[in-house]
Amino acid sequence: MNTAQNYFVETVKPTVDEFLNDPFSVRRARLAAIVLYHLVDYVQLQWPGSSIGSISDKVVVRCPDFVLIRDVCNASKHNLLTKKTKQPRQLDSASQVLANSYDGLFHAPFGYGHFAEASYVWVQLNDGSWRNFVDIVRCVSDFFDQFDFSSELK
Repeated sequence: MNTAQNYFVETVKPTVDEFLNDPFSVRRARLAAIVLYHLVDYVQLQWPGSSIGSISDKVVVRCPDFVLIRDVCNASKHNLLTKKTKQPRQLDSASQVLANSYDGLFHAPFGYGHFAEASYVWVQLNDGSWRNFVDIVRCVSDFFDQFDFSSELK
């Protein structure tokens, strides 16, 4: 097992699983984003001559939700994101990562309840839309689960 694959198995997967088992925890959501995003640092060391940016670009082509992982990771570290990036940011602030609780089908006014939409970490994108962060983390984690760490992305 190479270094990147070991980091994925020993650090990324358990951190992601902790979040998926506690999907209301903003702390665990941020940690999952951080370890998922920094996996490309480990991959870059496996492929001399490639840059972290070029690897990230190739991952985004195959897994567009990786941009959201990047933004949540960087917003968690810096709070506000002001630098321009080649891939446009989808969020600019750590405050856009929220644990929202829905009242549920039996407690909300008629016509407003959500069935099976309990409490999760959500991301409010710059365009005003919302994404369930569980779905994003699961998507990116599944991508890396199938990732061939031994051969360079083309």
